[in-house]
Amino acid sequence: MSTTMLFIAYPELVHFYNIDYEVMQWRNIVFWSFFGVFMPFFGIMAKMTNVKKMFLIGLGLFIISCLLSAFSSNWGMFLVGQSLQGLADAMIVPVQAVLIRNIFSEDKIGWAFGLQGSVMAASALLGPSLGGLIIQSMKWQMIFLLLGLIGLIALALGLMLVPNIEKSTKFIFRHLPIVGTLSLLITFISIQGIFISESEVWILFGFAGIATFLYVEFINKIQTKIIPQDLWSNKPFLINALRGFFIFLSINAIATFTPIYFRISQGYEASVVGMVLLASPIVMISLGAWGGKRVDKSLNKTMILGLTLLSIYSIGCILPGEKSFHYVYFVLVFIIGGIGAVMVLPAQNKVALTSSPKTETGTYMGLFQMVQFTTASLAGVLFAPIIQSTTNTEISVSGYQMIGVTSTVFFLCSMLIVFIEAKINRRKIVDNNVEIQLNNKE
Repeated sequence: MSTTMLFIAYPELVHFYNIDYEVMQWRNIVFWSFFGVFMPFFGIMAKMTNVKKMFLIGLGLFIISCLLSAFSSNWGMFLVGQSLQGLADAMIVPVQAVLIRNIFSEDKIGWAFGLQGSVMAASALLGPSLGGLIIQSMKWQMIFLLLGLIGLIALALGLMLVPNIEKSTKFIFRHLPIVGTLSLLITFISIQGIFISESEVWILFGFAGIATFLYVEFINKIQTKIIPQDLWSNKPFLINALRGFFIFLSINAIATFTPIYFRISQGYEASVVGMVLLASPIVMISLGAWGGKRVDKSLNKTMILGLTLLSIYSIGCILPGEKSFHYVYFVLVFIIGGIGAVMVLPAQNKVALTSSPKTETGTYMGLFQMVQFTTASLAGVLFAPIIQSTTNTEISVSGYQMIGVTSTVFFLCSMLIVFIEAKINRRKIVDNNVEIQLNNKE
């Protein structure tokens, strides 16, 4: 909800802090970097501590970050608040996967993720409409005050409703991957900083970060690793993570810049943008459980159909030129995108979860979700220079269309990976059957 509300407020933030859209991407960089990079860290911690406590502490930190963001008088303090919010979300998200793995049987995991997607879509459903209403009638700071209030309510509900899951190992502070996580955070921020800053300092930080990370993960024998020892032999998980990178980079690229495109290039009011963006969440709320059931019944076919619809969605977003189409057209496009999402997202999560060792659910899902969520900031950094116009108050229509074309290519690449994976699995089944027949003859 916080993400969809804030995307609509980007023009107000640019004006309030007197920055341009490239500088605005630092918000995405710090938020998504802290969010994504710290998920494996807290995924490992989930084995060592009570996940309910982690959930509640994360919500408390989320409330503090909202207050700090709301009352920030300068851009630097706002970024600190968004960094804390990313850290808070990183504590909360791995808990969800652990709970799903412990509560549901494997033949219900797709349905569970589909239902979870519906719940998340319900939040996104309120986000654009409330964000547009706030921007139109109040100051943008009210977005964070509202989020803080919702976080407080969630904290109270969490105390009452979130079940306790016993920790599987003893909590030992030195067994947390502190050095590896911090070095990866520095690396990730530095790589993105290189794209939007001319300073050579980011290059030095990037080399230092990646050198430290490689030393800790592959040379040092003492430090706890972020990467599990058997990860590289887990081909289903790795293939799914690669596919997830393509899918979520595309989804996040469109989600990041479409609200700005609607408001500036199409000339829509903030309330109209909110209404258009409601289309996908409404579909996800209505069809989330249905999409999850389709995944449990036929995973590959469901994913291929979903990726086809997402390709149509990405092309549909860029077909109109500047101020040329009525907003009803975009509502239909976002409905198609929502249907595609309810098929693809549960499938991705199910493959990641079922290909992870059960005792390492938090660790593996933390890594998978890191790939998933860090693409949000990466998408902003990669495409911000393309969409930035010659003036700070405009964006490039051709740049936005380039985003749509690139996203379509990534969706098609993801579909190709599904076909290759399915062919490999069929070959394995045939080879196993032949081996069984030969053994029976012997």
